Amino acid sequence: MSNEEAPLLSAFEAEHLITSLKELPLAQVASSAWMKQHENMEKLNIQAHWNTMKMCEEFVTVALVDQGKIETLVHDLLLIDTWKTLVWPKIDSKKIHPENMLIAYFVLYHESTALNLLEIVLYNQLACENLGDSITDLVDYAARKIARLAAWDRVGPNDDEPPVTVEDASLLDNPTQRLRTHLSTLSLLRNLTSNLATLPFGVTTRILVKHDLIVALCHVIERAPWEKKVRNGKRWVVQRLGEDGEWKEVDEEERQGVVGWAAQAWLALYTLLLDEQCRKHYEFNTHNHATILKLRAHITPALLDQIPPLASLLRYLEELSLFTPAESTSGRPAMGFVEELPHVERKIMEGVRDISDIIEVARKRFAGVTGDGSGIAKG
Repeated sequence: MSNEEAPLLSAFEAEHLITSLKELPLAQVASSAWMKQHENMEKLNIQAHWNTMKMCEEFVTVALVDQGKIETLVHDLLLIDTWKTLVWPKIDSKKIHPENMLIAYFVLYHESTALNLLEIVLYNQLACENLGDSITDLVDYAARKIARLAAWDRVGPNDDEPPVTVEDASLLDNPTQRLRTHLSTLSLLRNLTSNLATLPFGVTTRILVKHDLIVALCHVIERAPWEKKVRNGKRWVVQRLGEDGEWKEVDEEERQGVVGWAAQAWLALYTLLLDEQCRKHYEFNTHNHATILKLRAHITPALLDQIPPLASLLRYLEELSLFTPAESTSGRPAMGFVEELPHVERKIMEGVRDISDIIEVARKRFAGVTGDGSGIAKG
């Protein structure tokens, strides 16, 4: 077996790394302990994808389930999302010490690592069932990201984005990387919708009622954020974001091919609109009815050739067009439904006495200031 075909980790090594995973507090982000966990999750992510591609035993997923670490992965994802929301905007990237620039890079892109690992792990039904209370937070997280996709600006700059380099602090927060992170939540949601029958009823209600992810996904299909228009000389051209993270110009014929991001959105919609339990609990009104019917224009013969099950969705939409819904009844709660409150996010914030203290620790850490004012911050 060549080095390219050899796995990064053995099952024993993966189990050892998984045992070490911890629910770290917000103040620990970018610390040496956090960086070690980031490194371990990178290895587990690479190995989990390798196992899937090679159709090998999914020992990473199995070990995560056996050791009860699925909720730990969700905590890790929500931790970095919270940090990027509350702490990172308060840090002046121009004041980051050159030797800490790579750490800042790892911190900002850790969300993708955590999300990619969850994405591959939650393809397994047993892993979904082991999400526990954290599934509420995960659905809310996905809803936030998908809402941003639905409002994404498809018009790009005249020139290609310059490559991210750790020497240039202004390029740390790369728009394309941020877009890829948002797009990955489509696969995450697709995995959850595929297992709704085995998940708590509150998950279905949260997806359909609280967030109305059917309408949100319709807007994503309409907007197609995986494509953008850019200036090429005197003409406008269309570029498409590939799985490799590169924008490539596509002609009209190439655009007929279904990109992976779009396929995930369509398959999630297929389940949410056609699943018997979802149909029982989804209430139509004039707004969502009109929005959903717009999908018909996007179900082309080329799309049906690539995703044949969507023929059933098209027939359903034609039947739906004959139905006249009642007026919108926004704010109406689901009968007999007690809403679950986010558990992981609350747990993260319970450990925060003053967010300004965490911001100051992060500033010093990236500026290379230790307790005595010298050297690179390591803790």
